[in-house]
Amino acid sequence: MTSISWLPADAVKALAQLPFDIGSPDFDSQLPNEFTDLDEVMATFSCRFVNQLTAWIDVGDAGEILEAGYRGGGRTGTLEHPSRRYLFLEAPMADVQPPPEFGDDFVRFVQSVGVHGSTPVPRTLRRAPFVQWRAPMSWTTLALTMHVDGTATHELVGASQFPRHWVFNSEGRLVSRTGLVDVDDWYRTCSDVRTPWGDLDSRSLTSRVEAALERSFSACVVGASRPKVVKVAADTTLVRQGDVTSSVFLVLDGVACLEADGKRLAEYGPGALLGERAALAGDPRRASIVTVTKSRLALVGGESIDPRVWDHLATGQRREEPSAT
Repeated sequence: MTSISWLPADAVKALAQLPFDIGSPDFDSQLPNEFTDLDEVMATFSCRFVNQLTAWIDVGDAGEILEAGYRGGGRTGTLEHPSRRYLFLEAPMADVQPPPEFGDDFVRFVQSVGVHGSTPVPRTLRRAPFVQWRAPMSWTTLALTMHVDGTATHELVGASQFPRHWVFNSEGRLVSRTGLVDVDDWYRTCSDVRTPWGDLDSRSLTSRVEAALERSFSACVVGASRPKVVKVAADTTLVRQGDVTSSVFLVLDGVACLEADGKRLAEYGPGALLGERAALAGDPRRASIVTVTKSRLALVGGESIDPRVWDHLATGQRREEPSAT
């Protein structure tokens, strides 16, 4: 499995508000949702760093696990613009690879990869040690569990709140990503102690990856209307089950979820459209839309979009049906 950490355009705007000189940072172009050659991706798309966790297990004839080990590791991205400095002159940390965890029929591997800014950035923190001389660290911690039958599962165990982290499976397909990029909290709270190289890791909230159909219509919605962009706190109910409204929400940053009859159906991150089926049909909402984290969303009136767009999109989605979650 592979995580690629990159700097989205909206994060560049947020960085400009922090009290230090970062030059003129350039954002990274959005990564592809699938790749076959990591070297080609890194040569084509700029990124901060990569955590590639590759491992192996040797299984005996009776199904017993004989040996296991790591391969892969961390890689830093290529910075082509001399204006990127301070936070963006990455100094890679040593990869953290604890001994594999052996189970009866599986082996679990965990790997942390991170980078430090190479230039000191004195800053005050909201918690001990209250003053930090070095620039905040960015990292991801991946976990790969390999079973004796050849199957494997993967997860993003932890990550820094900045930048954006996307996770790809062994086939190079995007499977999850961090839902919230919180530049200010990362800058004000991230100390060396609160990282895998200190005493603890930070849990990362990942979100579902929207389908190709949904991605295409996200761009259509933004391009066809003038959406109102709103910022809301965590645990905010945007619409309630049973409401009759035409509002459609495009998640720009953060994580939101659908809840029906008291049950959480799924969580959705940046790029996801929520509420389009009710807007199309004019029916009562089948599910409530609630923010899981503080979020930034584009609010679009369903009446401002060509009905043929909504019809095509709604035909390809069945979010509220339990069988689809």
